[in-house]
Amino acid sequence: ELMPPDAASPLPAGKIRDSNRLMLIAAVREARAVPIDLGIVSDSEEELRSAVSEAISSADLLISTGGVSMGALDLMKPLLEELGTIHFGRLHMKPGKPTTFATLPRDHQQRALPFFALPGNPCSAMSTFQLLVMPALKAMQKMAAVAGPRVGCQLLGPGLQLDAERPEYVRASVWFDPILGQMVAHPTGIQQSSRLLSFRAANGLVHAPRGPGSLCAGSIVHVTLTSPLQSTSQSQEVKAVILCSAQAVQEADYIRIALQQQHPSISQRSLVFPNPAVTVLPQQEEGSSYAQQLERSCQDAELVLVLDESESEELWLESCLGRRAPGVEMLLSGSMGEDINALNALWGPVAGMWDP
Repeated sequence: ELMPPDAASPLPAGKIRDSNRLMLIAAVREARAVPIDLGIVSDSEEELRSAVSEAISSADLLISTGGVSMGALDLMKPLLEELGTIHFGRLHMKPGKPTTFATLPRDHQQRALPFFALPGNPCSAMSTFQLLVMPALKAMQKMAAVAGPRVGCQLLGPGLQLDAERPEYVRASVWFDPILGQMVAHPTGIQQSSRLLSFRAANGLVHAPRGPGSLCAGSIVHVTLTSPLQSTSQSQEVKAVILCSAQAVQEADYIRIALQQQHPSISQRSLVFPNPAVTVLPQQEEGSSYAQQLERSCQDAELVLVLDESESEELWLESCLGRRAPGVEMLLSGSMGEDINALNALWGPVAGMWDP
């Protein structure tokens, strides 16, 4: 079902882009290891066996993603049972329950090859990489500190609903709040295992114990940091403009307040939006006056967010912003367009630069 990330759109029915491979390659490099990319391997026992056999002779550690759950085509665990020793095949955690760790025998002169078989859902794969694989890679390099630093943080936001069966590692933005005088953590929204955007602004994993009830805002929680904290000593002011259709005024005002109050997904990036302006645009008019109005609204802006909740099939804002710079993405007709680049997103709604 996997297709390369750069596969032409639209994808065939039942196909999805392979996000895990590029994500894990980048994470391996961050651990100062050298990745060997074996590409996409189909759900075939013969192809899996061939790929593993090829890697045994050239790698110091193997990582796979997908194929470890309970489906008819989840073939990785039976193959590992045949080729080596499975040390655990499930973890009592969320996300990442089907994570498997095995060792495969090699030449008698070499140590057994460690093999981490991670789940296929992107957030499950990345969480288990940070908690298990990253420390293993650091230990193999004989680094002094292998596990991510664990810090105590005050929980911000609406709180966390606890899972009754499993402890959960919740993606969160972590930073030092000089007003509170302590570290704080704000969950990055919906924690579905497939929602890779929840890792976009995350630099920590909140340890949420299993149990009934919830953790309320203000609770002190343990957090494993997954990347260094960014300094907030120097802030950069950004002039922001929000363009919206009449149907999207409420959403635009919410974003304006979030920017002004330093939404946690951007505050750790040392950006300050002193007075973000909202411009409500009328329906498209004939002639050049409309384009001129847009240009006046965006004059001197460093960041432009565009929202259009119109039900019309005509993407009228897109036609008026045809002179936008390459890479500018927009939220049109209530959904993200095909060309969305998550790296340009602040959170959910998409941001881009105006280039008049």
